[in-house]
Amino acid sequence: MLKSMKQKNFPHYEGLCNNLDLFGIKSEKLTFGGPELASIDLTNKCNLNCNACWIHSPYRMKDKKLRDEINKELDIKIMKRLLDDLEKLGTKRINLSGGGEPTIHHNFMEIIEIIKSKGFHLNINTNFVLLNEEKIDRLIDLGINHFTVSVWAGSPEVYVKTHPATNEKTFYHLKNMLAYLSKKSSIGFNIYNVISKENYKDIWNMIDFARYVKATSIEFTIVDIIPNATEFLRLKSNERAWLLRECRKIELMKKDLEREGLEIWNLDIFMQRLKPDFNIVENNKRLVNKIPCNIGWTYARIMANGNVIPCCKAYLFPIGNLYKNSFMEIWFSKKYQEFRIKAQKLKKSNPYFKLINCERSCDNIVNNLETIYRLRIMKKEIKKVKNDREVIIELANENKRLNERIYELDRGLSNLREIVDQKEKQIVFLNNRINDITNSKGYRIGSKIDRLLKKIGIAKNKKKVN
Repeated sequence: MLKSMKQKNFPHYEGLCNNLDLFGIKSEKLTFGGPELASIDLTNKCNLNCNACWIHSPYRMKDKKLRDEINKELDIKIMKRLLDDLEKLGTKRINLSGGGEPTIHHNFMEIIEIIKSKGFHLNINTNFVLLNEEKIDRLIDLGINHFTVSVWAGSPEVYVKTHPATNEKTFYHLKNMLAYLSKKSSIGFNIYNVISKENYKDIWNMIDFARYVKATSIEFTIVDIIPNATEFLRLKSNERAWLLRECRKIELMKKDLEREGLEIWNLDIFMQRLKPDFNIVENNKRLVNKIPCNIGWTYARIMANGNVIPCCKAYLFPIGNLYKNSFMEIWFSKKYQEFRIKAQKLKKSNPYFKLINCERSCDNIVNNLETIYRLRIMKKEIKKVKNDREVIIELANENKRLNERIYELDRGLSNLREIVDQKEKQIVFLNNRINDITNSKGYRIGSKIDRLLKKIGIAKNKKKVN
């Protein structure tokens, strides 16, 4: 149907294609297209060991199952089939992120080429450490849209503390490469900082770092503690109070920083979480049960082991696996549709969500808020389309009236032509009649003259004889 609409230049074709996921949400039962955003974990392998990382933290005990998962990465053939399916389903954005460092994948550049050749908007979550000038130039040429760069520090000393396997040279390399990127291109990049006990006092250096490398944005978030592993990274109440005071100072600078070209993302949310009376679990529980969860229509995460999960935290709730079924088969499966409907309708305390544990932590709240915003925009667009329809109907009626008037004028013109034709025929007839009369009377007059002349001639002859 959409192909037919495109061929006929249907005026709202683009709008329909860009919002197929929203039409599914409004139907509450059907799925018309693919996810608007697909988050792909290319690999679980990583060149760093960030202290708060849920996979690679040196403070986390790694059992055999976790060690096996660390070595997982998506096969290039699987990636090609996945990207083909996402293209057919109308996915707009791809985010390369996950448990490892995307740039470490041995087919990284080839995968980027395929993604961009299909016209996807691409963001890469990366620590940026493995990139050099040559690779950055290549990524610029391929048309990368955005980077999210995990830094967690603003100074070399703190960088080494938050990334135990690195040294200060790593920090300066990262700093220089980001400065090179901003100098060579206009690609936007966000500096992402996870704030913990080991780096919270470095927050002003983080701002200065972002300004130096000419980042387009900077973001702060509170560390997510790994039970029985990273409790020592939790901020104490006095540390949170100090940080909140500093954030209020930063808030006063926001407009000046924005004039420089640096936005601070979600500072209000970060400050809210620093307040002494803030309970992150209770707040999350309130939000996930208040904000409609439509993530099953708008988002999908593909993990490095091939599992397709419906939201960021659904590690233990795979809908299917790409090594067994295609993404399209998984996306339109009964199991996925069941998740969509239950996520939209049920409280997150329902046993159905036990393996996801939505009420403890949800990384897709922002996605669901974006969807609400998109639904509002679509509602306005539908109203606009209705208004357009009324205008089109009025124009059609006016066109009909004009056509009727033209028809009447045509009929009048035809009548005039008939009258003219009749008059022309009458004129021809009269001309012919005049000619006939003229010719006929002229002959009779000529004959009389001839007879008179003849008589005169005879008389003259007689006179001569006499």
